[in-house]
Amino acid sequence: APSIFQVQIPAQPVSTVISYYLIASSSNGFTARHPDSAPAVLHQFSIKPDATLRILGSPAEYGAVNPAYGTAVYPRDVFVTASAPDANVAPHVRYSCSGWSGSGSVPSGGASNAFSFVIGRNSTLKWEWEKRYELAQESLPFGLCASSAWYRVGATAQTFTATAVLPLNGTNFYFTGWMLDGIRQSNGLGIALNPVSGIVMNTGRVAVAVHLPETEDNDLDGMADWWEQYYFGDLDAGPDEDADGDWYLNWEECEDRTNPQDPSSIPGPPVITTIAQQLVIRSLGK
Repeated sequence: APSIFQVQIPAQPVSTVISYYLIASSSNGFTARHPDSAPAVLHQFSIKPDATLRILGSPAEYGAVNPAYGTAVYPRDVFVTASAPDANVAPHVRYSCSGWSGSGSVPSGGASNAFSFVIGRNSTLKWEWEKRYELAQESLPFGLCASSAWYRVGATAQTFTATAVLPLNGTNFYFTGWMLDGIRQSNGLGIALNPVSGIVMNTGRVAVAVHLPETEDNDLDGMADWWEQYYFGDLDAGPDEDADGDWYLNWEECEDRTNPQDPSSIPGPPVITTIAQQLVIRSLGK
C-alpha cells in the first residue's frame, strides 16, 4: 500500500536556498531517485519571508470585509480572494462598495467588490465606499405591493406605477395616491400622481401606495372614498358640486368614474345593445 513520508526541515534564515533530492530503495534491491540524475541535479526552494496585507476603508471602514480590516499575514505566492458586501448602517441608509485601490501585489484599482490576486510582497488594499439611500415603496393595506431601490446621495428617484385595482381577500382595493414620507403627492389640482418622479435622495425615503376598498363611503355622500381621495385628496367635495364646470355633477362623474377636474372628461351616454331578431312566418293548417 502507498505510504506518506514527511520530513521536517529546521528553520533557516530568510533567503536560504534549500536543495534536496529523493531516493527510495525496496527490499529486493531496487532503487529510485528523483530527479533521475540526483544528486547531480537537485530540487530547490528558497526561504521567503511572509507577506503582509493591510486592509483599509475609505472614507471609513464599513462592512464585514474579507479579509477583515487590519493586517493579515500570508505565505508568499499564494492566492488571496478579497470581497466587500454592502453595509447597512441605519434604516434606509447603507454604504455600497464602489471599488478598491491597492499597492504592492494588489492591482492599482478596480470597480468590483470582489477579486483575487497572488500576494508576493507586502501590500495594501483600500476599499472605497459610497453612501446610498433607500427609496422603500410599500402599500396600504400592507402586502399588496412592495419594492426597494438604492440611490447615490443627491440622485433623483421615481416610484413604480401603482396598479389601479388590487384584489385582497375577495375585495377590490382602488389606488388613491402616493404618500411620500407622510405627505400626499398630487398635481396642482389635487389629483394623485402615479408614478411620483423627481424624488431627491438626500435621505432615506418611504413611499406608500394607498388603496381603499371599492365600496367604502365613510362620509355617506354616495361617492366612493377612493374616487374622492384620488381626484381631490380628501372627502370634502360635495356630490351636487360641479368641480370642472362641465355641467356634470360630482356624483355623476363618480358613477362613471370620469375625471371631475377635467371638463373634457364627461360621463358617456348609456350603452344600448341591440339584438337582431329573426322573423319566422308560419302558415296555419286547416
